[in-house]
Amino acid sequence: MAELIVGPFMDVMISKVISVTTGQLNLAVGFKQQLEKLPGMLGMLKGVLQDAEQKKVSHSGVQGWLEELGKIVDEVDDVVDEIAYEHLRSEVAQVWEKVSYFFTLSNPLAFRLKIACRIKNLNLKLADLNKRAHGLGLQEILASKHPEYIETQQTDSSIGDPSQIVGRENKVLEVVESLTDSSNDQPLLVVSIVGKHVGGRILITTGSENVASTMGTLSKHMHHLEKLTDEDCWSIIKQRAFGSSSFSSELEGIGRDIGSKCKGLALVANVIGGSLCNNRKKDNWLSIKDNSEVWGSIEKANGVLRVLQLSFNRLPTPALKQCFAFCSIFPKDCVMEKEMLIQLWMAGGFLQPFHERYLEMEDIGDEYFNALSSYSLFQDVKRDSYGSIITCKMHDLVHDLAQFVSKSQTLILEDGSGRNIPANIRHLNVISNKGTATTKLGDATEKLHILFSQVDVFHSMSTSLRNVRALSFCNANVDELPAFLGKMKHLRFLDVSGTKIKELPKVITRLYQLQTFRFMDCWEINRPLEGIWDLINLRHIYFNQQKLMPPRIGGLTYLKTLQLFVVGQQKGHHIEELRCLSQLKGKLEICNLHMVRDKEEAMGARLSEKATIQELQLAFGGESNGSEDRCKHDEDILEGLQPHSNLKGLIVECYCGKSCPTWMSEIENPMSERVNFLENLVFISLYQCPWLERIPSLSLNDEAKVEINYCKNLKSIACSSLQKLIIEGCEELVEVEVGPVAMTSLKEVHIERCGKSLSTAMCFKELIIWGCDGLTSLPSLDELSSLQKIDIYNCRQLKSIGESLSTVTCLKELIVWGCDGLTSLPNLYGLSSLQKIDIYNCRELKSIGESLSTAKCLKELSIWRCEGLTSLPSPHVLSSLQKVHIYYCGELKSIGESLSTATCLKGLTLSGCKGLTSLPSLHWLSSLQTLSIRDCGGLRSLPSGLPSCTALEELAIANCHNLISIPDDLRRSWSIPNPTCLARLKKLTIGGFSTELKEFPNLGFIRSHLEELTLIAWGKPRERLLDQIQHLTALRYLKIWDFDGLEALPEWFGSLSSLQTLWIFNCKSLKHMEAIRCLSKLERLFIERCPELKERCASGSDSEWDYISRIPKIYINGEKIQLKGDPIEILNSNLEESATKGDSDCGDRNRKQASVINFGIFGLIAVIVGHPLALKHITNAHRTSKKQLERHCHQEKLRMILVLISWRCSISISWENDKMLISLLYLDREFKRKTESVNRDNQ
Repeated sequence: MAELIVGPFMDVMISKVISVTTGQLNLAVGFKQQLEKLPGMLGMLKGVLQDAEQKKVSHSGVQGWLEELGKIVDEVDDVVDEIAYEHLRSEVAQVWEKVSYFFTLSNPLAFRLKIACRIKNLNLKLADLNKRAHGLGLQEILASKHPEYIETQQTDSSIGDPSQIVGRENKVLEVVESLTDSSNDQPLLVVSIVGKHVGGRILITTGSENVASTMGTLSKHMHHLEKLTDEDCWSIIKQRAFGSSSFSSELEGIGRDIGSKCKGLALVANVIGGSLCNNRKKDNWLSIKDNSEVWGSIEKANGVLRVLQLSFNRLPTPALKQCFAFCSIFPKDCVMEKEMLIQLWMAGGFLQPFHERYLEMEDIGDEYFNALSSYSLFQDVKRDSYGSIITCKMHDLVHDLAQFVSKSQTLILEDGSGRNIPANIRHLNVISNKGTATTKLGDATEKLHILFSQVDVFHSMSTSLRNVRALSFCNANVDELPAFLGKMKHLRFLDVSGTKIKELPKVITRLYQLQTFRFMDCWEINRPLEGIWDLINLRHIYFNQQKLMPPRIGGLTYLKTLQLFVVGQQKGHHIEELRCLSQLKGKLEICNLHMVRDKEEAMGARLSEKATIQELQLAFGGESNGSEDRCKHDEDILEGLQPHSNLKGLIVECYCGKSCPTWMSEIENPMSERVNFLENLVFISLYQCPWLERIPSLSLNDEAKVEINYCKNLKSIACSSLQKLIIEGCEELVEVEVGPVAMTSLKEVHIERCGKSLSTAMCFKELIIWGCDGLTSLPSLDELSSLQKIDIYNCRQLKSIGESLSTVTCLKELIVWGCDGLTSLPNLYGLSSLQKIDIYNCRELKSIGESLSTAKCLKELSIWRCEGLTSLPSPHVLSSLQKVHIYYCGELKSIGESLSTATCLKGLTLSGCKGLTSLPSLHWLSSLQTLSIRDCGGLRSLPSGLPSCTALEELAIANCHNLISIPDDLRRSWSIPNPTCLARLKKLTIGGFSTELKEFPNLGFIRSHLEELTLIAWGKPRERLLDQIQHLTALRYLKIWDFDGLEALPEWFGSLSSLQTLWIFNCKSLKHMEAIRCLSKLERLFIERCPELKERCASGSDSEWDYISRIPKIYINGEKIQLKGDPIEILNSNLEESATKGDSDCGDRNRKQASVINFGIFGLIAVIVGHPLALKHITNAHRTSKKQLERHCHQEKLRMILVLISWRCSISISWENDKMLISLLYLDREFKRKTESVNRDNQ
C-alpha cells in the first residue's frame, strides 16, 4: 500500500521543531543567528507540504523530495534536542555546584562549534529543498487552520457506556461482536461468559458453512447472525454524533441515508457517527453520504477498511492522526493502558501544545484519547472504581487501519517472520518467544525513535539506539542494563518492569530528558537508585517495592505520578520530601507513617494542597500495643495529613488512634458555616485500626462506599450519606447511626463477624449479616422503607428477626441460613412485595408464620433441612406461589389439606421428607411443569390428579420404598391409547417402590419423544419393566438401576438410536452387552457396582471389550478406562471425570497443575467442551505461540468463543512474552503421572 499519511506526519514534526527551536533561542551561545533561521526555513517548506502530498503519487520526484525533507527534519529535531539536553545537564550541575559552565564540562567551546556547524549545514539543506520545491512546481496552499483543541461530544464518563449499545434489547446472553472482515485472517478468540447455570459450550463463529459441516454441527445448532437494521444503524450514528442534543430534520434525513449504506455493520455505523461528532454542517454530512467510491466497495475485500479510512481522514489535526497511527505498535487485541499510551505519545513528540490556553502535555493527551474514543477508534474501555478510564482496546479492523496508515513508520517484528527492517522505520516492536532476537537488527534502525523489545537488543543495536525517545523492555529477557544507556540523550520513556535486572545502573541519572521511568516487579533489585534527583524532567515514576524507594525525591518538582512513598528516618526519606510535589495526581500510598515524628512534620507534606490526588492510602506500622503514647502519636499524625477536598478515595491501615481526625467529619467554621472536607469522597476504608472506638458522622458523597475491617474495639459508626456499607470483624460494634440522607441513598449493607447486637436500625436496599455469633436479635426495622433483600447467615444465637418486619413494605427476598436458635419467622403482614423466601438449616424452626398468606406476590418458597418443621401454612397461602421446594424436613407431616388455590404452581419438589404419609390431590395444578417426589419413605400412595397436570415436562417419583398403591384416575388415564396425560414429558425418573406394588401401569403410555429416563427397578420379574421402554427411540440419556436378575441387555436395546449417555448401576448379574454395538451415537458409558460386567469389560479381555472399545469415554466404578495415549485425550477425560463428580470434592482433594504440550486448536476444543466444573483458572504454563494458533485458525477458517454458563468458573487466557498461558487445576494424581509421562515422550 502507498505511504498514506506522510504529509500529516511531517506536519507534526515540523510544527514541533519550529516550536522547540523558537524556545531554545535564548540558550544559543555562539550559534544564535544560525538557529534563528531554522523556524523560517521550515515554515516555508511546511506551506508547500499539502501540495507535495497531493502530487507524490503522480510525480516520483516529489516522493523523493518528501523523503529527503523527512531526513532533514529528523536531523533538526535531534540537534535541537541535544541543545535542550545540554541545558538540562547544566542546570543539574549548577544545582549541585559541580561546575559553573553553561555547556559540557569537557569542552563547551567545541560543543558550540560543532552545533553551529550542524545547524549551518541544515539551513543549507533546507534552502536547497526550498529551491527544488519551486523546480517541482510545488505551490503554497493556504491550509485550513487546525483547531486549538479537540472538541468531542462525549465526556470521559460516557465513553464505553453499555446503556448506549444498540441492537441487544432482545438478547438473553451477552453478544460477542464477531469480525466483520471477510478475509481469511481470523485469529483465535476465547472469551469467558459467566452466568448462573452449570454447563459449557464452544461457540464457533465462521463465515463458511463448510467449517460448520466439518465440525459436525447439526443444522438446528447453526445460527445465521443477522445484521443490524437500517434503523439500528441510524440510532448508532445519531447517538455518536449528537448524544442527547437536538438536530435538524434535514440532517436526520441525510443520517438515515448514511445508516442504510452501512449494510448493517455496527462498527461502520459507530465509526461514521463518531467522525460526525459535534458536526452540524450539511456539506460535511453530504460529503460522506455521496462518497460512492467508499460505499460502493463496502461489501468487497477491504471495503470496511476504506470506510474506516474515511473516518481517519476526518480527524481534525495531524497530531491526532499521528497519535492514532502510533497505536499500531501494539499487537492486535492488546489491552492498552491509557496512562502509558499518553506517556508514549509525549515521548514521541506527538502532543502539540495549544497556544490559546495553557495545558500540560498529559492533559492534551487525555483530550486526544477521548477524541479517538469518541470517533469509535478505541473500544472496550475499562474503568477504575472512580469512573476514570484505565485501559482500552482497538477493534481488529481499526488496528488494520492503524497499520495501513503507519506502514512507513511502524513495524511489529515477530519470531520467524524473516522480515528485514526498512531503513525508515521509527517505531519497532520486537516480539520473541525464544527470548533472543531471530532477526539481525543491526544499523537498519538509525531513525528509530520508539522501541519495544522482549529481547536484549543492546549488543546488536548499540549505535542505532542513540536517537531513541522511548525504550520498553517490559517482561523482556533482560538481566543487565549497559553503561551505553547513559548516552541516550533523547530518551524520555524507559520501562524495565518485570525484567531480571539486578540493579539500576548509575548512568540512568544522566538521562536528563527522561519523563517516565517504570521499574515495577523488578524483584531481583535490592537497593534504590542513588542520584535520581538529577532527573529534573521526570514526571512519572512507577515502582512497587518499598526497598526501592529513591531518596531525595522531593527535588523532582515536575513529578505527577508517584504511587508509593516510603517514610524513613534517613535523610531524603522524611515525609517532608512530598512538600514541593504539588502536581502529584492519581493514587498515592504513604507507608511507615509511624516513623513521622509529629504533627508538624506530617503537615510538612502539604497533602491539603495536592488537589489532583484521586486516592490516598495512609499506612501506619510498627507495634500496635495500644499505649497512650502510640495512640496520641497516631492521632496527631493523621490530623496533620488532611487531604484536599477533591479526594475521591481514602484508605487508612494499621492506625492506632482511638478517634478519627477532625477533617473526617463535618465541622463548623468561625463563620458558623458547616464545612465538609470529604464532600467528594466516594470510597473510604479503615483496615486493622485496633484501638479505634468511634467513627464520627461521615458526610460523604451519596454514592460512597464505606468499608470497616477488623477494628476490634470499634463501638459505633455514624454516616450521614452513603450507598454501600461493609463491616467485618468488628467484635464490639453496637451502634450504626445513619443520617436522613442515607436513609434514601443506602442500598447495601454487609455485616460479617460482628459479635454484639446492633442498637440502631439502618435504611438500605440490601442487608447481609454473616457469622455474628453474639447477635440474638435484629434492631427495629420500622424505618426500612426501601429494603428489598435480607440475607442472614450463620447467626447461631439469633432468636428473633423482629416483629416489625412487616413494615418493610419493599422487601422482595428473605434468606435465613444456619440460624439454629430461630424457632419462627415473624408476622409478615403488609409485605405485599415479598417474592421469595429461602430457609436453610434452621433446625429449631417449627413455624414459618400463618401470616404468610398476606404476601400476595410470594412466588418461591424453599426450605432445606429444617428438622423441627412439622407443617406448612394453610393451603390458601399457596395461591401466588410458582415454585415450592422442600428438602430433608424429616418431621414434616403435611403440606396442607388441599392445593385447590395453587393454580400458579409451576414447580413442586419434596425430597427426603420421611414423615409425609400422603399428599393432597394435584387436580388443580394445570400449570405444573416440574414435579419431584424423592426419598419420602413414609409415603404410601401417589397423589391423585396427576392426569390433570397437562403441562408437566419433568417428573421424578423415586425411592419411596413404602409406596404400595396407585390412584384410580392415574391407572385409568394410562390404560387408554395415546393418553393426553404427560404428553409434554421430556424427563422422567421413576422406581424404587415397595415390592408390594404389583400393578404399576405399563410404561408404554410414555410418548416416544422422551429424552431422559432414569429407571429404578422394583418387584419381580424386573426384566419386564425394562422391556416397556423399547419404544423410546428419542432417548439421549438412560440410567438403569437395581436390575439384579438381568444377565444381558435385550436385543432391542440397539433401537435406542439417539442414546448418547448410558448408566448401568447395581446390576449385579449383568454379563453381556452385545446389544450396545448398534448404539452409534453413544459417547459415555458408566458402569457402577456391576461386578460380573466389570471383569468382562476389562481392556483386552473377553468379548465385551469389542462391543464397548469404540465408545470415547468409559468409566467403571468411577475410574476412567484409558483408550488412547494422546495428552489431549488424557486431559479431556480427566476433566470429564471431574465434571461428572461435580465440584463438591474440590476442597478436600489435593489440587495439582498440569501443563499440556502441543496444545492445538482442536485440543482446546477437546479440553473445554462440557467441563466447566473442572476448570478453575487458565493462567499459565503453555508453550504454543499466538502466531502458531493464529496460523492454525487461518487454515481452518474459524474463530472460537468459549461460553461458560457457570458461576463456579473463572476462565481467562492471557498472552505473555507471546506465549499462550494456560493452567488447569485437576483432581486426579494418577492423571498427573500419566500426563507428565506423555509430555516427556512428546518432547
